[in-house]
Amino acid sequence: MTAQGLRGAIYLISRVETTATLSMLLVLCTPWTHVLKALRVLRVPVVLVVILGMTYRYILLMIGTAEEMFESRRSRMVGRLEPKEARRLAIATAGVLLSKTMQLSGDVYLAMQSRGFQGEVYVLDEFAMRRRDWTWLALFCALGAAAIWMGH
Repeated sequence: MTAQGLRGAIYLISRVETTATLSMLLVLCTPWTHVLKALRVLRVPVVLVVILGMTYRYILLMIGTAEEMFESRRSRMVGRLEPKEARRLAIATAGVLLSKTMQLSGDVYLAMQSRGFQGEVYVLDEFAMRRRDWTWLALFCALGAAAIWMGH
């Protein structure tokens, strides 16, 4: 291991960590519909925006369904299962969960088509840059330029 290789690994890991943190901060602090509309404003293809939106919804729905399934299973059980039986039960539950989500995705797709969904995400709020937004943009660009300059 060399000093240059270690420095490169530290830079890579810190950049990935910073990107993940800022992405998570954006998603947690901004309504999801606004994130999707902002992606469209930045000219991200409609297909990708719709896939992101649906993936987000299905992940949350699948987590909720799995939680309900495990809670119902736990409420009907008395005592502990043997490890072999617990593994069999977990596999069966995963299969049922997958089956439920596939059925639901088909139903949602048909419902969206019947209501005329064409793939575009619409939000009632109009985006407009205000003085505060331009100030934050300038500050962010200055910080980014400083970080790039310090990295060299």
